[in-house]
Amino acid sequence: MATDRMLIDGDWVSASNGATYAVPNPATEELVGRAPDATADDMRRAIGAARRAFDDGPWSRSSRDDRARALLRIADAMERRKEEMRQLLIAEAGATWVTHPMQVDSPIEHLRHWADIVRSYDFEEMLPARASQGPLGPQMNCGVVYRQPVGVCAMIPTWNFPVYVTVQKLGPALATGCTMVFKPSPWGPLINLFIAELVAEADLPPGVVNFVTGQGNDIAEALVSDPRVDKVSFTGSVATGRKIIQASASNLKRVFLELGGKSAMIVCDDADFASIVPGGAMVCVHAGQGCAMQTRMLLPRSRYDEGVAMITEAMAGVPYGDPGTDDGVLMGPVISARQRDRILG
Repeated sequence: MATDRMLIDGDWVSASNGATYAVPNPATEELVGRAPDATADDMRRAIGAARRAFDDGPWSRSSRDDRARALLRIADAMERRKEEMRQLLIAEAGATWVTHPMQVDSPIEHLRHWADIVRSYDFEEMLPARASQGPLGPQMNCGVVYRQPVGVCAMIPTWNFPVYVTVQKLGPALATGCTMVFKPSPWGPLINLFIAELVAEADLPPGVVNFVTGQGNDIAEALVSDPRVDKVSFTGSVATGRKIIQASASNLKRVFLELGGKSAMIVCDDADFASIVPGGAMVCVHAGQGCAMQTRMLLPRSRYDEGVAMITEAMAGVPYGDPGTDDGVLMGPVISARQRDRILG
């Protein structure tokens, strides 16, 4: 796998300035690989490729079967290289084995799901006739709904469940005939370039799917503010989501934001503490790096000490360490030294 190249307009290219950056294993801080550190010009080139592929290429007018076949080719390639994908997720994302059904298996199922949907989806729907009062008296009106691809999509997935989130965006966009530019998290470039390899094997027209990696905010800003982009799909923090809305307003892009959040476990005083409270230790799965992790437990004052003792005992039994050397690890590393220091602070 050539991790020093990214996919733009059907070609594997370096960053225009030749720059790359190191991607460490979060558990060991050893080098996993290097990824292209793209410039804003690289991003604009990818957007141009996606725009041409949508406006002038065959993909937006492709048949249901063409789209389904492409999705299934990517799913089949992912299945064939599943173990390679698994090892890269462990090395780059610190993915523990307990998360692998969602990290590894679900994305393949999702791609097959979208292949099934595209073959039966109502892209054209005749509306029922309805009576209305017109200038010449009562009349019957009929209508047709046409559902068409939105155009060029800016895709910004996150690093914690990188394959799952990337496929969440890739599947429906391909199924509906859109073209797209992916800008992965700077903490998850290698697994996204792995997905780009699988996409490149699916025989899509050049420019339909592009992957641009880099550390700088300038490439993300160039992507979401470009008037050639019709829709933005972002998974990440609230602060970044606000900036995306502002940058996208210039040409009224459609914007989808899945923003970070955490959940609370609320335990009532009549609950079965012994069967419920220790389950709060599952916040340790993937080092708590998930939007549905229950990072707060609210206990009734009358049973507070009892609950604290139970969750303390449960936490003490959580196996933690390097998921690359121990399949039984429940809690792996946080993604970076920066995140670790933020937590400790």
